Amino acid sequence: MKQRSDRGLVRYNDRDAYTLTWIGQQYGIRLDMLQRLLGFQAQQPTRLPGLLGTSSTRRVLARWRQESLIEMRKLHGQQPHWVWLTRRGLSHMGLEFRQCSPKLGMLTHLHHVNALRTQMERQFTTDMTWYSERLLRQQYGRCSRRHIPDGEVELTQGLFAVEIELTRKSQSRVETIVHKLLHQQYAGIWFFVNAQTRPVIEAAIRVKPERFAIYDLSTLET
Repeated sequence: MKQRSDRGLVRYNDRDAYTLTWIGQQYGIRLDMLQRLLGFQAQQPTRLPGLLGTSSTRRVLARWRQESLIEMRKLHGQQPHWVWLTRRGLSHMGLEFRQCSPKLGMLTHLHHVNALRTQMERQFTTDMTWYSERLLRQQYGRCSRRHIPDGEVELTQGLFAVEIELTRKSQSRVETIVHKLLHQQYAGIWFFVNAQTRPVIEAAIRVKPERFAIYDLSTLET
């Protein structure tokens, strides 16, 4: 029997390339958020709008795992599995990041950042570019003078910094972050806060409130 000329090569479609690159840029993704990400790109209507079904998601994951592109593991007992790229996966997506699994202490924060990126991409479709924290750290290295936000969003109105604040920081630390962000030439700076973190953020941005916007974390679909 004649062998196929592409035997042994990694083959994936546009959805695979987009989703795997997305996961690599964001460090990792929780399985339920991955179903949303895949559902948003589904060619056919899904049973639940915008959500790829469990069996279809399993088939995608099985194909990726067969090619050793991803790792999948339950990192927290009460959360769904997490998915992240292997060294091989990063290489095939052209991502020059050091391979690592998502840090246990940052899972909740990372999930909220992923939720925000997913919602914004659905809202703005082709009119938005997201620059992940991982990409920004690669770009700026260990530049101590620059604060690396949780993400940057490029819209037609300009470049915006995004910060997710789940736990309360000291007033002095927040003021230092605000000071650095104000000198980084952003069109605006967006803070997503809860009841615990809102007061310290509101106090810190009084120096130039017109540059900032505060949103409640409850607006994110997590």
